Amino acid sequence: MPTNPLVDRQVPATLPLLQQGELLIVTARCTLSAPSVAALNELLSDTDRARISRLLRSIDRTRAALARIVARVTLGQWLGLRPSLVSIALTEAGKPLAPDGYAVSWSHSGDHVFVAFARGRSIGVDVEEARRLEDLAELARTAFSPNEVTHLLELPPTARQVAFFRLWVRKEALGKAIGVGLLEPERLGFNLLPDTEPITVVDPIDGRTWWTSALPCPAEAYAAVAVDVAPAAMHLRNWEALRL
Repeated sequence: MPTNPLVDRQVPATLPLLQQGELLIVTARCTLSAPSVAALNELLSDTDRARISRLLRSIDRTRAALARIVARVTLGQWLGLRPSLVSIALTEAGKPLAPDGYAVSWSHSGDHVFVAFARGRSIGVDVEEARRLEDLAELARTAFSPNEVTHLLELPPTARQVAFFRLWVRKEALGKAIGVGLLEPERLGFNLLPDTEPITVVDPIDGRTWWTSALPCPAEAYAAVAVDVAPAAMHLRNWEALRL
């Protein structure tokens, strides 16, 4: 992935104190067993537990719980609150709303969990586990603009898979930041194979400029973050290395 000079890649054992205009990305691997996650239920709110209980698969419940635990513990550290008492509401589109000027977004795929935080900003994050897509062209036509689809299908098969996921996570992150879920295919377009990071785009609907960046990931996954103002710094932390 191209180097982003804003990224602080250190992995200390403490959380940074998030300043206005900065981003924090916390990554975790979903290696906890379902009983282990259940033991952490006290960190969740009653609303969290009710929502998670409606998920059919155990792995989905585990991933959803871990994402919310990371969000609640981190925000609780900054706010001086027990994790279960941190107020996190969800809009109808599923966008989390955090208190006191903080913003949070989370995503999980496979055993990867990404949680993004900002202050005074609107933020979205997405991660997708890489896998071979036999219906790539069909999926692209439902989510990408005609111009993006044309360029995507002109690529060799291997490069096409990589470009698909890079574009998919960027659009998903942007849709979450805006608060609409998955973007309308033609609302915002991207270069499929950018030479540098980050990329900024202007929303034709309201004229807002959005800053987006790919995120460091294991080889088997892709991730991106989007925010409405270019950050002063972006901190990357690994959940397992933090002592909270």
